[in-house]
Amino acid sequence: MRLREIRFRRNWTQAELGERVGLQQTQVSKHELGQLDPSTDQLLAYAKALGCTVDEILGAEDADARMSNAPEIVGIPSKNGQESTNDAPTSASTVPGGGDAMAQPTSAPGDADPLVLLSRALRLLELREANDRVRIEQHEQTQRQRIEQVEAVNAASLRAIVEQIQSRSSGGPSDKGEQEA
Repeated sequence: MRLREIRFRRNWTQAELGERVGLQQTQVSKHELGQLDPSTDQLLAYAKALGCTVDEILGAEDADARMSNAPEIVGIPSKNGQESTNDAPTSASTVPGGGDAMAQPTSAPGDADPLVLLSRALRLLELREANDRVRIEQHEQTQRQRIEQVEAVNAASLRAIVEQIQSRSSGGPSDKGEQEA
């Protein structure tokens, strides 16, 4: 997880980040140290406060690499569309690019608990969905800001046009000054 790295880039303390997301400093510390996994809602809050995505906090390329190296669950189609039989043990040395021993069984076939693998896959999908929600929210916020900027420019332009029309209809600014005197 890259929570600490992203927080450092913002020059925030753990207490400051905790205050922005509604958590205690100790909880932020445990999340950063990997002693406690943040919930999906907490990850969303971190992403929103830090102005990044959940994928960035989690180190998406690391997670993607682990998932691509993980053995497939029996009966679930692989990337090439064929069902996996999971009939050969794998290890970090036999998987291209090495990999995470946690994600790869090294003992007999079928030893990997399908429920654990399914749970991990489900968690990853939940986090990606949460990340998509953050991206959509950030995009909508950017669009609202752009609309507000355009509206402000339009309002200023409209005021300038109205002032020009009023000054022309009243005989110009010099006439207006003479009328008041």
